[in-house]
Amino acid sequence: MEQVEEVGNWLTSNMALFFVPAGVALMTNFDLLADYWWQLLVITFITTIIMMVSVGKIVQFIKLKTRGDKE
Repeated sequence: MEQVEEVGNWLTSNMALFFVPAGVALMTNFDLLADYWWQLLVITFITTIIMMVSVGKIVQFIKLKTRGDKE
């Protein structure tokens, strides 16, 4: 934990530095995004569900595999 604490603190304290370029890009392309906002919303919703299901299945598989190895 001590090995990653310093880097983790640095990343969280400089988080704005990482999000400013993305925010500026969104603002400069707002007219383009305004035409396709509903498609982006649907894609975001679908991919979020797919990722949640995928991660859940992978975690279940790993837990079952490691539990079976210990017995």
